[in-house]
Amino acid sequence: MKCVIVVEGKLDELLVSNALKTEPKLKGKFKLAVAGGKSSAISLARSYLASTSAAVAILLDADTIEEGKIGEERDSTAYLLASVAASERFKVVLSVPTIEVVLFSDRALARSIFKRQFTDVDWIKAETSPKRFLAELGFPAKDGLVTKIARLLKGKDIHACLQIPPLSEIRDFILDSSMGRHSLTAAISS
Repeated sequence: MKCVIVVEGKLDELLVSNALKTEPKLKGKFKLAVAGGKSSAISLARSYLASTSAAVAILLDADTIEEGKIGEERDSTAYLLASVAASERFKVVLSVPTIEVVLFSDRALARSIFKRQFTDVDWIKAETSPKRFLAELGFPAKDGLVTKIARLLKGKDIHACLQIPPLSEIRDFILDSSMGRHSLTAAISS
């Protein structure tokens, strides 16, 4: 059975699917499942773990850059998933602070996507508060954001994003689970 990647929402789905489809080794080895927020994503991951034999990764926003809070989020999510399945069957991946950081993870790609140069201060904003920085760039988190980002990504090679967390964690999870290696434990991406 394919492994399942549970994500919080449509933007997560867009970014994860666009990056993963650039890696030929991953073709046909995973299924993306989109929830409607963090608690729904945890519930959906629990359902997959309880009702299938699939390995399940859950990608959540950490919503913080504070190490202690990140650890708490990871541990509490892993605890909830472990109540329905052995920890070898799942992986908790946190996007620090949020999934939007992927858009700025490769500087050349970010300049290409947004068609502008960024200052050192811009990069710090992008890494520590990517949602707010996107709003400053004219992409507020509201209806239509996913469509706008999809247009910006059209024709862009975002393979470089697979080399860094959180997407590298997801890629490795898919490869490990497709090879029957279940060294899949709760992990954090930052």
